[in-house]
Amino acid sequence: MKQETTYEVNEKRILTALGEIDDQYIEEAEDIKKPHIKSSFPMIAAAALIAAVALFAFLRLLPAGPDAPGTKNSADPASDGPSSASGLPLLTARFDTETGMGFEGMMYYDISEAENGNPWTEEQALSSLPVYRNRACTDMGGITVFLNEDEMSDLAARTADALAASIENTTYQRISDITEQPPAGHDGTEAYSLTAETALGEITVYGNGQIRIFFSEPVTLPEEYRFTSSETTDDEAGEILRYLTGRYQALCAFDQPAYCTGGDYTYSGERIRFYQAYDSSGDLTQQILNYNFNNISFSPDDDGNLFIIWSGDLLTAAEKVGDYPLIDAETARCLLLNGDYITTVPSEYLRDGTITEPQIAKTELVYRTGNTEELFMPYYRFYVKLTDYSTDMAEGLICYGAYYVPAVSGEYLSDFPVWGGRFN
Repeated sequence: MKQETTYEVNEKRILTALGEIDDQYIEEAEDIKKPHIKSSFPMIAAAALIAAVALFAFLRLLPAGPDAPGTKNSADPASDGPSSASGLPLLTARFDTETGMGFEGMMYYDISEAENGNPWTEEQALSSLPVYRNRACTDMGGITVFLNEDEMSDLAARTADALAASIENTTYQRISDITEQPPAGHDGTEAYSLTAETALGEITVYGNGQIRIFFSEPVTLPEEYRFTSSETTDDEAGEILRYLTGRYQALCAFDQPAYCTGGDYTYSGERIRFYQAYDSSGDLTQQILNYNFNNISFSPDDDGNLFIIWSGDLLTAAEKVGDYPLIDAETARCLLLNGDYITTVPSEYLRDGTITEPQIAKTELVYRTGNTEELFMPYYRFYVKLTDYSTDMAEGLICYGAYYVPAVSGEYLSDFPVWGGRFN
């Protein structure tokens, strides 16, 4: 199940898709771009970019209309074919690899810098986790359509209230605005997003439940904070997140905020930091769901001001399939070493095309939450040192590729091996 396709990166297209961003930010991104590598941020930092591309690329739309809960649908990855012995639908572990977005790789001087706030650790044992059907699923050229106009309007109103702002007018962006030939199941009048104008700026609600707040005048932070993408230290970043989550408490409403201030490096060795927070209250399962699906991120401009906030809960546009038994990290590691994994990393970046134990630098339990995921299901993500990856990277930088093994036990998967305790 190895995917061995090489992709291209287009940072200018990504940043332009965010909407109304100054040319200076686009030019800056071009100066620091990382050819052929797609950085792996936690959910909002990555999902924000992916959502933006999916919402504004407008190449094509998927037919909508998953069947009602409890019905069978031959195109549904959680109901295609027989059910498992327990009655849970079999799942399909696959990626949409035709992304054109570069392989998923991260660069660090030391793997300890890959700390990203994930609440799961290898010492924590979980017997099961929920799997969800992504009702807003699309391809990378499509747009996420699920929430109706009333639901979008309600989210916009609640967001405006949390900001103590009044909505002056709203505009719906419809399928007919971008195509004259709506796909099957749509008549073209459906809204895929809503933009609400306020005195503070724009609140845009997307069809998958994501919300972008774009300040018309960037928000100035107190002088003691150094809010930057590359020059802020870990301690400073934590202080900034404590300040921002406090200032926007009504927006994020976290009982126990946890802070994610990681980020990898550009080829030149410049740190690109993200600022993300989630609610760490509740049991481990709830923390994992909050970390992956329901969090908030803050973006600085070049002057150290706040100019974009991303928030929202992706499970707003999802339907629970069931709670599925998990394999442990060691079993997943055996599958990885046996070559049973999914990745976007070209095989030539591994010596002899295989992964060895010393190359495995880090293990995470994550959900893949991109718009193209038909199912939101848990995976073990392995950071693997790419031994034959040669570039003009800054001295000391190491490139790691992301390799995934489904965390769901193999008997519940229709297209992935069950580990038998031995190598082929």
